[in-house]
Amino acid sequence: SITPDPADVTDTLTCNPGTTTDNDAGDTVTIAYEWTINGSSSSTTLDSLSSAEFQRGDTVICITTPNDGSEDGAPVSSSPLVIQNALPSITSVQLTPTTAYEADTLTCSPSGWNDPDGDSPGYIYAWTVGGTVVQSATTNTLSGAFFDRDQQVLCTITPDDGLDTGTP
Repeated sequence: SITPDPADVTDTLTCNPGTTTDNDAGDTVTIAYEWTINGSSSSTTLDSLSSAEFQRGDTVICITTPNDGSEDGAPVSSSPLVIQNALPSITSVQLTPTTAYEADTLTCSPSGWNDPDGDSPGYIYAWTVGGTVVQSATTNTLSGAFFDRDQQVLCTITPDDGLDTGTP
């Protein structure tokens, strides 16, 4: 088997060969590892596969071959593992102006976009005024028509890579 399952491009995959047996008493069984990615052999012959070798959508299989020091046993293949989408993230949000009046338009700006798959930035904005969501959309601005003096305004940004959303 391959772990972790599911996996994305931030993971290092490990091949778990299971139990080995040998009919000759006392022989030590070693395992040879082979990885295939989309049907082609990888250069890695270790029990783990670096995330640098695969990308989202790839199908990965681990093949183990036991050897008792004299001859190889039958190879055993894992079930195919399809690499999933990695979630995007952002590091911070800035709401401007920091001192606002009802005549102002507030702007919510994300920073620190990261998507391990290299997807383009996308954002979902949720505007909360006085504890109530007043607008949820793809716009990063909120006009003063949505808030009054002494109301607390909060902007929450959720990173969106077009396939999945990250943590708001």
